Amino acid sequence: MKYEPKKKVGKILVASVVFGILKRGVKVCFKHDSRVREKLSKLPDGYVIALKVLPEKPVMLIKKVDGKIVNAKRDDKPNLEICFKNIDVAMPVLLGKMSILDTYKYSAIMSYGSIGDTVELVECLNIVESYLFPRMITSKIMNTTYEKEVSTARIYLGVFLGV
Repeated sequence: MKYEPKKKVGKILVASVVFGILKRGVKVCFKHDSRVREKLSKLPDGYVIALKVLPEKPVMLIKKVDGKIVNAKRDDKPNLEICFKNIDVAMPVLLGKMSILDTYKYSAIMSYGSIGDTVELVECLNIVESYLFPRMITSKIMNTTYEKEVSTARIYLGVFLGV
């Protein structure tokens, strides 16, 4: 009899929701935060970024088109792909218990694409997380704290209401 591992449906659902919020956070911060806009504006048009969890594949896909950050299609080939090795390693990062830098340190994350673009994206994600997570969480998981250029309420309105 072959053993079939149980799917971690709850964790996969949570990761999908967090990726959705993070994707909207990146798009809203691109509009309102000059640091995120500056870093992502350097990317060429048509550049696709993917964050994935292997092998279950909750995925976040964004694309730069005409100077804007938009949702990418699943069949778009990513220029930069950051993959968590499994859902158990992704959960602490997605829930704000561990930084992305710590996951690199423990070899729990893989990156395909330009190393320079990966560093820029991680910096952007840290800025977005500083808006989305309370300061007491970000102070524990990030080496540097980022000053907010706009209010957190403005970012939340953009993320949840599209304002």
